[in-house]
Amino acid sequence: MTLRMNKLDRASVAHAAQVGIMALMMMGSEMTSAFAASSQGSTIMVPKSSLAILTEKEGVAAALAHRHIIVATNWTAELRIDRKVEKMASLAAITSGSATILIPVKDLIVDSPDASAGIVGFLGELKLWNPKDDRLEPGNAKKVRENMLDESQLDVAKYPNIEGSGRFSSCQAVNESSTRCSLELTLKIRGRVVTKKLPLVIRYSGGELIAEFSGSFAFSEFGIKPYTALMGAIAVKDGFTLASRIVALGD
Repeated sequence: MTLRMNKLDRASVAHAAQVGIMALMMMGSEMTSAFAASSQGSTIMVPKSSLAILTEKEGVAAALAHRHIIVATNWTAELRIDRKVEKMASLAAITSGSATILIPVKDLIVDSPDASAGIVGFLGELKLWNPKDDRLEPGNAKKVRENMLDESQLDVAKYPNIEGSGRFSSCQAVNESSTRCSLELTLKIRGRVVTKKLPLVIRYSGGELIAEFSGSFAFSEFGIKPYTALMGAIAVKDGFTLASRIVALGD
């Protein structure tokens, strides 16, 4: 099925025998994202999608350090959901789908309250972030970002993009408006490729189609040695979490 971004035509969505959803997500100057759902000539934009990396800290002086939220901006992604249903709100018949992600490394934003606003709530729901215990330190963000982009870390000059692609299947309906799938995500950072299976949740709520996933990776898997200071007394932990919430207007 070929999908085109054109004027809104919801009737075509409701009557498609097998619906494919193409999503294009962008994060602009206001650091919000947009998700475009397209099927047989329909186009809908909702500025609510977000993607971020959450780091951890370690070392004997770790209490003096803090965790970082690194938010993707100006990124693009494509999501296709294959199913045989007549309404967007009926998700029980989802069978499989695919996704691709392209993240410009130079546009990653570190510890910005504004840029992180769209993802902090999701991280909280996953019990990965507690506002009472965790805090952003925007005062150190510039230095942290410079270290992150350096050739010893992400090496933005040589590797300008982070790439992701995946296929999800084995979908199990939780109810008529929620489905859980297995996502096999391949992530390419600094030219190295790592593939992992992650849980993916697709749900329909308040007229919106929402796809969410998160998973653990390690910097060492991509040939990156985490940043350290004070002879290792303060360090970024090897493991990190990649999390994303994709939102589009549904039926």
